Amino acid sequence: MLVPAFLEDSGSLGAILAARISTKLHLGTLEPGRGAWRRAADDVLLIYMYAVPVFVFLGVSSIVVAHVANKASPGALDMFGVTLLAGMLATTAAVVVGFYAAVATHRFGLDPDNHGVPMVTSSLDLLGALSLILAIVILGLA
Repeated sequence: MLVPAFLEDSGSLGAILAARISTKLHLGTLEPGRGAWRRAADDVLLIYMYAVPVFVFLGVSSIVVAHVANKASPGALDMFGVTLLAGMLATTAAVVVGFYAAVATHRFGLDPDNHGVPMVTSSLDLLGALSLILAIVILGLA
């Protein structure tokens, strides 16, 4: 119940950051190079602030859907632990990939909507799945 929505949400968070960073690069309010991470700190913080309620809601909805569909669930506390831990791991990956995808598309003069965002979402399919597996292992549910 959790995996498709989890991967979609983590990819979306990275795409949001990539879009914000690429807009700032095109407007000239952010210059790639040293110190760019520091100047993008507000955008990165915003992504983490978006991530917390997204993954809390994802945990709640996974519990509800599993109950309604009469499917097995690890329990509410474990589900929240998995979604929040994996969500923060995936968000960290989304931030790194989103930032560098925006910078790369800007440097090569590519359209970030056609190149940067697909790089982020496809990367987060893999990195999000790895984050989810890692969180399950860390919490001892595997």
